[in-house]
Amino acid sequence: MSYVLENDKEFERLERQSQLVHDCRKELQDVDVRDGAHLLDAGCGSGAVSRYLAERFPSSRVVGCDYTTSLLAQAREVSRDISNLVFEKQDLKQLSYPDGQFDLIVTRFVLQHQDSEGRCRIIAELARVLKPGGELVVIESDGSMLHLYPQTPIVTEGLRKLAAVGEVDVQVGRKIPYLLAEAGFSTVSWRMETVEFQGEIKHLHIGLVQERFHNGGAFFERVIGGKDRWRAFSESYLACMEHPQSVYFYHKFIVRAVKTK
Repeated sequence: MSYVLENDKEFERLERQSQLVHDCRKELQDVDVRDGAHLLDAGCGSGAVSRYLAERFPSSRVVGCDYTTSLLAQAREVSRDISNLVFEKQDLKQLSYPDGQFDLIVTRFVLQHQDSEGRCRIIAELARVLKPGGELVVIESDGSMLHLYPQTPIVTEGLRKLAAVGEVDVQVGRKIPYLLAEAGFSTVSWRMETVEFQGEIKHLHIGLVQERFHNGGAFFERVIGGKDRWRAFSESYLACMEHPQSVYFYHKFIVRAVKTK
């Protein structure tokens, strides 16, 4: 299961993003598990959520899985002193775990990197390895990169191409409740938060966007239409963000669902 931003520096960007923008403590504040529960962080990236779950629930066993070898190696290194946490290489479309192994599964900013078929396969696999009565928590963004003003014509055209590409979905958040219900989950609930960038946090986030552009350069170049157009788009996009009165925001969906017993 390929990751369009795969790069040796992606671990560092994900860690900074977790600290500056996406606080998993707030996202998962209402989640609770019994002692001895088995937890899965599916598509764990840098392992920030895995570490949080392992430290919050010390009597549980936490597995963080991902397909990107470089991220797993760095996640293991920074978590080597956490005894109830392991990291494993897995393809979320074809997990090696037995049916009904986990009490809680969290997947965070993963489904946006899949086409429609891939999303359905992943959701089906997560449902399979979740215990009856277990909970799935899906956290996804909606409108990432799209909600920026001002926009130059080259930015508007590039964002149109990005929104239309099939292998990622920058508007996936709004689709998650329906997809989980269609997959057979019961008691699906969701909340939406607006993530907005003003002042110092906007300045810091511009740095994260620059890193995202660098790490995913090959993907963006292909989608935007060649090296020259990609360079012009990225420079213009960052210039729009840097305008003193620019508006930049997106929505974050936190969706919870229980597997029917």
